[in-house]
Amino acid sequence: MGWENGPEKPYGKWSINVCDNCSSFPSVISFSRVVTDHVLEGRIISSVLVTSDQECQMKCILSKMCDSFNLGLQTASKLYPCELLDLRSSKKRKRREEWKFRAGWCQTSPCLNGGTCYVVNGQPYCVCAQFWEGAICNVPLYKTSCSEWKTLNSSSASGLYIIAPRYQSGVAPFLVYCDMTDKDGVGVTIIGHDSEKRTNVKGCDPHGCYSHDVHYLNAGLLQLASLAAVSSHCEQFIKYECDGSSLLFRGWWVSRNGTKMDYWGGATPGSGKCACGMSKSCYDSSKPCNCNANIEGITLEDSGLLTDKSALPFLQHEDMITLDVKKTFVIYLLTRTYFLSAFVQAESSCSEWKASNLSAPSGVYIIAPGYQSGVTPFWVHGNMTDKNAFGVTVVSHDSEIRTTVLAFDEAGSYSRDVHYQNATLLQLANLTAVSSHCEQFVKYECHGSSLAGHGWLVSRDGTRMDYWGGATPGSVNCACGMSKTCYDSTKPCNFNANIEGITLEDSGLLTDKSALPVSQLRFGDTGD
Repeated sequence: MGWENGPEKPYGKWSINVCDNCSSFPSVISFSRVVTDHVLEGRIISSVLVTSDQECQMKCILSKMCDSFNLGLQTASKLYPCELLDLRSSKKRKRREEWKFRAGWCQTSPCLNGGTCYVVNGQPYCVCAQFWEGAICNVPLYKTSCSEWKTLNSSSASGLYIIAPRYQSGVAPFLVYCDMTDKDGVGVTIIGHDSEKRTNVKGCDPHGCYSHDVHYLNAGLLQLASLAAVSSHCEQFIKYECDGSSLLFRGWWVSRNGTKMDYWGGATPGSGKCACGMSKSCYDSSKPCNCNANIEGITLEDSGLLTDKSALPFLQHEDMITLDVKKTFVIYLLTRTYFLSAFVQAESSCSEWKASNLSAPSGVYIIAPGYQSGVTPFWVHGNMTDKNAFGVTVVSHDSEIRTTVLAFDEAGSYSRDVHYQNATLLQLANLTAVSSHCEQFVKYECHGSSLAGHGWLVSRDGTRMDYWGGATPGSVNCACGMSKTCYDSTKPCNFNANIEGITLEDSGLLTDKSALPVSQLRFGDTGD
């Protein structure tokens, strides 16, 4: 499992599309939009160093046998390797980190939904934008609903799914649970929240003095509103138990758009009633709800389903209770709706994904290493070609670029917390527990600055780490100190030489599973 690399951009499938208008080149080559993290494999006419993408384009144009080119990572001399490809050779797209390519421009692009079109060998190809796949990028990566998935595969099992109600409009996909057996097996999406347990409320008298916001798991209100809009039916169960406490007119619930709702589960919206009030069957038949009888010593209940799609999901409950400590208020909520979803199997790691499908491509995957113990699944990048194609789980973070630290002289006075993308330290601890190997690359460049005693790494559990990448845990060494090859061979690290005017470096892999990932960086001795 690697940590040092950033996530790949997910691209959809690509294939030849028959399109008579797309295959012709203008008299002077016009190039497609750049395709990143990929190259074209084909016969190379020449390989040169250039100063820019534009210069590489010009060299291809001037070479009468070139129709496409690859552009590599900038070298130490500030130049880029440019590979000019022979227009007569067949070509195949292949992933190569931090490289990019341009091919011929499609006069009329068949690629939909933001896909990039390019021409090689006289045929157009599509590289799809995020969340799309198919030959012309017209197939959503995520299915439109649980019921659609069930229709496509009648044996679909209940489990974790990624749903995407309206990601075309900028609403991000999110994780839900699909029940494929409820409601006659149509495919029901269930979203949990933090208010599903009975809650006892005491000591609150003014109208609406008690309020409780409902927070939904893995989804914001915009996502849930989009979900409700595309659902054929939505329902949410609500329950209130009372002992000498009134409900409606002194308490209410708040819809997803912040509107005060004056009815309860099982009643018609706007009726000002509970379910029993609709059928005139309340404990006091002259009241709209059982709890409005307001009788001490008897526990009454009002409950039922909320089904108004324009109001759901339930956002907040507000109520009043008299100061008598014997009186209780209880609310129990359960959301069940028909939602848009796409099945995603939650394996524990990318190596399990690879084991279950040997042809699994590199890309974005969802894993659940500790789901049985209550740890939420999360997104990662699966590199299915690295480490002999074992299936490497890559988690990126916000500290991957070189950062200059100045004017922090006291030991550890500079600190930087490392925030990992889409995952908490608890989730990553579970990932390391199920992984056979973990590694994280760390590098320190210095110019007259010492690390010993002044800087250190902090493990995921907050422990100060007294060694550097490439060294044995607890050794108080860097990699060069282990092999006695440091700039000053009497020192444990290159930077301990602390020499002005010379830039030194210490780097290497951290591999201690019990410590990874690094949660914080601490440095000092960087004063002027």
